[in-house]
Amino acid sequence: MEQRSAATDCRLPAVARLRDRLTGPANSPASAWYQSQSEAASFDRVREMLDEQQRFSAVIIDTNNPDQAIDWLRELRAHPDFGHRLVYLTQDLGPEVAALGDGLAPPPTRLRADIEAFNSRCASLQVDQFVNEEERLLAFLYLRPDIHVQPVIDTRDQGYYRYPLLDAFSPSGHDGLAWSDGMRRARLLEPVKLVDRLRQCSSCTSSHLNYVDICTECKSIDIGENIFLHCYTCGYVAPQEQFVGRSGLSCAKCDVKLKHIGVDYDRALESFSCNACSARFIEPNVEAHCLHCQTASATTELPERRIYTFRLTDEGRLAARSGSRRQAPATHDTQLNLNSAYFEQTLSWLLQLRQRHNEVQFGVLAVHVRNAATLSKSLSHVRAQQLVDSFGRRLHEVIRTTDLVMRAAEGEWFILSPQTDRAGLVNLRRLLESLTAATEQADGQRLEIACCDIAAEELKDLGIGARVLLAELQGRAGE
Repeated sequence: MEQRSAATDCRLPAVARLRDRLTGPANSPASAWYQSQSEAASFDRVREMLDEQQRFSAVIIDTNNPDQAIDWLRELRAHPDFGHRLVYLTQDLGPEVAALGDGLAPPPTRLRADIEAFNSRCASLQVDQFVNEEERLLAFLYLRPDIHVQPVIDTRDQGYYRYPLLDAFSPSGHDGLAWSDGMRRARLLEPVKLVDRLRQCSSCTSSHLNYVDICTECKSIDIGENIFLHCYTCGYVAPQEQFVGRSGLSCAKCDVKLKHIGVDYDRALESFSCNACSARFIEPNVEAHCLHCQTASATTELPERRIYTFRLTDEGRLAARSGSRRQAPATHDTQLNLNSAYFEQTLSWLLQLRQRHNEVQFGVLAVHVRNAATLSKSLSHVRAQQLVDSFGRRLHEVIRTTDLVMRAAEGEWFILSPQTDRAGLVNLRRLLESLTAATEQADGQRLEIACCDIAAEELKDLGIGARVLLAELQGRAGE
């Protein structure tokens, strides 16, 4: 194998110390240890350390300022050559710092053993350099087999939770939460522990929501709780204040004396009233008001976001060690949709088989959601995506286990159905069209799909090629 580059050469035992001259070092035993270590090179800035010719095996961050520690850690984790290396702290500075670092610095005598163990695992990486952020993150997690990617609460963040480690490694312009979704679909990360369940705005996905009681009639927030009395004589219902007089309780409408509850009067079922429209009701409705975009939504319409801790999967460990993601990505995602390369290869094989054996039957069907853009405007982008994803899941429930599915784009699928003739394709189309009924909304809107298919016996040119055939079907379905 070629000589390893600096990106994965972790064998040097040199240690660097980042010191904070403004707030001073941490007041801890670990800080004292490394201040006295002459062999630990000291620097005031990350850039100053990275400009050194020497590549350090570990860094000790010596500060009592959490913000400074976070800035240094983010800069180190984002660096292509240093993102996966050991970075210790000299004191506990909170959950975000802990999520980015490797814990409290051990005594110098034990640090050497830790570095040697880390170097040994680092040597098992079979790549010469990390070509992108995903590879650096996979290597980071592979080199720390017991670590879990931890979320932290950040009330300033629109999603309320963040993953500092994923944020630090994620490509520019992408947040870690969204990046984790893609890595889960690729089966590189898997959830370990459910930390929280959040409701999100149906329009902007913010989790900063204000739940407000509203009038059941006019939806006004100007409502109040009161005690209502019901006169048995005339049936009049009003707040109890209207029944109280100088001579005791009497009906404000028929003036009859109310002496015994349960005989002359009782408490009405209604306990709320609206100051805007005077309506009375037993319980108010609850509405969620987004504090970011001011969208009002019924609580039943709020999508749920589950917050987990994550760890590397077996596939992720293999990809980190061998770099296999570069050559051989997973054949399908978590919804059993094949990737395009595998799907096209299978279709090409069937086309070639049909050329040699005329008895081979198969059908190809393209499915296109025609009104996705319209639903995004009328329902919200989030809700429209939920309907499309729901249709995609149900699609797998009605096809045969031998059928293959590829999701070509948002709202577009291809189905390859072996041993299927024209009649079989017609039945498949009917099944798919029936699935849209489950997506119907209260106002009557539902997904509208268009299908275009072709059976093997209808192909005039078997040498057309899989990619061209799929593009033709996709174009006809999207017309």
